[in-house]
Amino acid sequence: MYRDGRIEVDFATDWDQYSQAWKTSMQHLYWYKESPVFDYNKDEELDEMRSDFGRPGNLFLVARHSQSNELVGVLGLRYKDVMARIRRWEPAVVPEFRNTQAAIALLEKALEHLISIGVKRIGYLLKHPIDSPEIVEELLTRYGDLGFEHARPDSVDLVMSLDNLNRPEAPLGVQLDTGESYTSEDLASITVKSFTSTPEEQKIHGFDKTVTEHIQATALLQRMAEGFYGHSPDVFRKIAVVDGVPAGFVGAFIPESKFKPLTGIIGPMAMLPDFRRRGIALYLVNEILNTLRGYGCEYAAVGTPAANMGAIRLYEKAGFKLACRIINLEKDL
Repeated sequence: MYRDGRIEVDFATDWDQYSQAWKTSMQHLYWYKESPVFDYNKDEELDEMRSDFGRPGNLFLVARHSQSNELVGVLGLRYKDVMARIRRWEPAVVPEFRNTQAAIALLEKALEHLISIGVKRIGYLLKHPIDSPEIVEELLTRYGDLGFEHARPDSVDLVMSLDNLNRPEAPLGVQLDTGESYTSEDLASITVKSFTSTPEEQKIHGFDKTVTEHIQATALLQRMAEGFYGHSPDVFRKIAVVDGVPAGFVGAFIPESKFKPLTGIIGPMAMLPDFRRRGIALYLVNEILNTLRGYGCEYAAVGTPAANMGAIRLYEKAGFKLACRIINLEKDL
């Protein structure tokens, strides 16, 4: 047990108490109150935690007031081998105790335990509405004080409703093909060439080996085709062909969710340099949007590095709106 004045931290054993404290601590947050389309969802988070509670590879901690024994905060983590990841928007502390050391006590206990079992690195992801960066300032400061640093460039999510889509016309000389005619290796070659074709693109995407290294790009596309991320038949991979040559492609999948409207996720979106500025990329995006709607999706979402202004402009032209910014923090233990 970790003690810090009025706060004591220990391992959680009672799911009902833990979940009630979690709900009390989170209920002021925008995603708890509003359930945005492509953001955290309280029911989904609770369902995931309930499934993981008490299982190997998961750590759940509780903070209590030393005199009243009241549960005042919680913290959950997942770990595998030498890497751990803190759950979203945690540590969570009930309103009356947010000015105490409860959050720090929970984090220090977690780090101490992870080190004792051989974990070497820990990560934390923050996601906030694009127009409300101030709501994560306290968490950024707290994690910064503990030595967490940005692990990769920030990214953004864009979301759009699939109501009232128009069927796009193909640009002159462009034919549309689908995934059954191409291997994952074929599409990986297009991806890597597209994302590494200029020094600027290498700077923007260099951190992401799934779009800059052929082996990892192939593995990602193969997992997508096999349904690892969600439903993704061959028709969810659209390839633009010009004079018999693949010019670019877009992929997509539909993840399962019991708690959110059906949302198609777009990516990767790759366009070879020689075929840019012809309207082909926008055509591909519009084609995949129509396909996703045909499969019952109410919304579509896409993510890209925050510095990738060309892609952001493309998606906005297709009807997407910026929704969230994502910050990845990590720390060596």
